[in-house]
Amino acid sequence: MYKLTFSALLLSAVLVACPSPNGSTITSVSLTPTTSSVSLGGSSTITASVVGTGGFSRIVDWNIVSGGGTLIANGAGGMRFNAPNIASTTVIRATSRQDSSKFGSVTIVTN
Repeated sequence: MYKLTFSALLLSAVLVACPSPNGSTITSVSLTPTTSSVSLGGSSTITASVVGTGGFSRIVDWNIVSGGGTLIANGAGGMRFNAPNIASTTVIRATSRQDSSKFGSVTIVTN
């Protein structure tokens, strides 16, 4: 029983580390804009561009790394950042779901 559990865990780790079966790779993820200034309580639209080879996935996972505010999907593949009502600096990251080592970030200053 313990050996089977270990094998299953080992197999799971190997599958995560292997490249995509179709040979696709992610080259980069970039965000537009790369920096932005937003008024208190204002908003800014952010889009991600994923570059790769083969049949790569353009899906990214969005998160706020530091600072405040909220992210809301805008229906066009990007996000709308709603700034907080206090002065702050927020860093937002979009990470490739296919290759988590590839990400883009934007710094938004709220004032």
